Amino acid sequence: IILDGENAWEFYPNDGKDFLNALYSGIASNPNLEPATIGGMLESDIKKEKISKLWPGSWINHDFYIWIGHEEDRKSWKLLKKAREELISWELENPNEKEKSEKARESLYIAEGSDWNWWYGDDHSSKNDSEFDNLYRMHLMNIYKITGREIPDVFFAPISRGDTTFETRPVRFMSPVIDGRNTDFYEWKGAGIFELSKEGGAMHKGEKFFHCMRYGFNPENFYLRMDSEEDLSKEKGLKLIIKFSHGSDRAEFGFDFDSKEISGGGIDISKIKFAVESIFEVMIPFDCLEGIENIEEIRFSAELFKGDECIEKIPERGETIISVPDKDFALYNWKA
Repeated sequence: IILDGENAWEFYPNDGKDFLNALYSGIASNPNLEPATIGGMLESDIKKEKISKLWPGSWINHDFYIWIGHEEDRKSWKLLKKAREELISWELENPNEKEKSEKARESLYIAEGSDWNWWYGDDHSSKNDSEFDNLYRMHLMNIYKITGREIPDVFFAPISRGDTTFETRPVRFMSPVIDGRNTDFYEWKGAGIFELSKEGGAMHKGEKFFHCMRYGFNPENFYLRMDSEEDLSKEKGLKLIIKFSHGSDRAEFGFDFDSKEISGGGIDISKIKFAVESIFEVMIPFDCLEGIENIEEIRFSAELFKGDECIEKIPERGETIISVPDKDFALYNWKA
């Protein structure tokens, strides 16, 4: 049994420390199991068998598409090949330049890590795609700098097509009908949109329950809409918790999809409206945010529970920021 991988632990309580301690303690105390490193096992007297054929593949879909399947992936590997061949050529011409060779190879080995290609293409993205791209090409260009070779122009051109935009901000006041249905195409026009399905991280995860979040406001109310591929009216045991914060101030509301009840921790919830049918919609008056004083900018996030288990955090990391509108908001954002 070989245990590998570290990314999953960010989704475990306490970063997986409790789980891993319990796992390794259980292995160590089991008389039928002996914990060992790969190196220790190879050096031991245990009878070893050779694997005559190792099936090529990966831990995602049994293929290499994530790392080589996109145009950006292939471009990055071509640049790596070009830089590597240039270094080998230089080393043959300069066999005594050991120190420079070691430094250049350090940059080469860093660039050969497959994690760079995790972020190229449209499989996984983050708000730091351009930074990853710049770092990758910087390591390749370092090979040319260290060896004194001229850096080809192609290394200065970004591989990534740019940061993936998960979020667009609201641009107009709105007053949608809160009925849990997509009543009218224009009722959410101008809303802020957060494409949850495009939000990526270090883990390759399955489909999200909510694929899109829309939000907006008028001078009196905050509005939120959650879209899912599922028919929300038929889902059982779901509850959405919406959290607002400003500095140390907090306000939190819970929306039970089954009972249609709203919880607010002592906050006046009589003016809040929500509905769940094909979509989730809610209206929360700004004056219901009693725990938040002098609001000009609010952060909000949400958590979806099924029973007692949190099955989705929205956004996956951090919070979405709302600039609370004043009476001139519509004028600032007017477009012909």
